[in-house]
Amino acid sequence: MRSLLWLASYPKSGNTWLRAFLSNYIWNQPEPVAVNDLSKLGTSDAAADLYAKICRGPFDYTDPRLTTSLRGSFLNAVDGNGADVNFIKTHNQNSVAFDVELVPPALTRSAIYILRDPRDMVISYASHLGLTVDKAIEGMNNVNNATAGTSENVQQYLGRWSDHVTSWTRTKKFPVLTLRYEDM
Repeated sequence: MRSLLWLASYPKSGNTWLRAFLSNYIWNQPEPVAVNDLSKLGTSDAAADLYAKICRGPFDYTDPRLTTSLRGSFLNAVDGNGADVNFIKTHNQNSVAFDVELVPPALTRSAIYILRDPRDMVISYASHLGLTVDKAIEGMNNVNNATAGTSENVQQYLGRWSDHVTSWTRTKKFPVLTLRYEDM
């Protein structure tokens, strides 16, 4: 059906801010939408509880091969829910992991990619991960950079910051609107 509208960014680049803006704009209620209610706008492609529901056996959220193998079923379920548009938050690079296309064009309507100046983003990223800025920069320059699977979120494939940006902003497989964090 092609209902997936990706809200994509490298971590600490404004994804939560964009989802807060969209939630408040769409629902237009007198009180602001609470940050803990942003999941009502859509889902995250890393939500471990949703992968566990798809899994027909024991679910190990720390197993990247298992969670990646369930990705197609998970995204097909979201796409098949009858909604015209399904917002999906992602920090994944628009690439392939374990022979699985992380952002399948057959299900993708479009994407919004949030791009933040990496000199500012890395400070927030380092703080978030409890790293020095130098260690965060080292991770952002690692082609294998990924988050670890946890009970809340399955592994996300970040890769190098520059590869992440180009994977989204230069794709020809579906329309992508690039928003600069600094312009928001």
